Amino acid sequence: MDIVFYHQYPFFYNPIFLGLISCGVIFIIAGFILLKKPPKEINYLYGYRTKTSMQNKSVWCFAQKLSAKYLMIIGFIQVLLSFPGLIFRPKIEFAIAITLFIIIGSVAAKVIIIEKKLKSFLSQNNKPE
Repeated sequence: MDIVFYHQYPFFYNPIFLGLISCGVIFIIAGFILLKKPPKEINYLYGYRTKTSMQNKSVWCFAQKLSAKYLMIIGFIQVLLSFPGLIFRPKIEFAIAITLFIIIGSVAAKVIIIEKKLKSFLSQNNKPE
């Protein structure tokens, strides 16, 4: 496999730059909306929805705030990771693979981190006093 570090496509057309900056901005906006207007009730349409987060209302509210914060953090990280895409310009296939790996990996990491924190939250709140 031959990886070319400078490929001939327009400067701002780099998938690493475009993919990460657009997803990053969308994640930041979505996180901000979720933080400012979290869903009031447990639902199947809007918010961070997993079996763990939907167990009861206190867990639901905690999950929404936590998810919104991590969504914005991941968005900022993706925006920062987009700028090397202006310099590092590999073949288009490799650039798309890198971009998708970062986006999918960051979302997977977010879910894993939040689920661990939710389980910790549940174990702390279910202890008898």
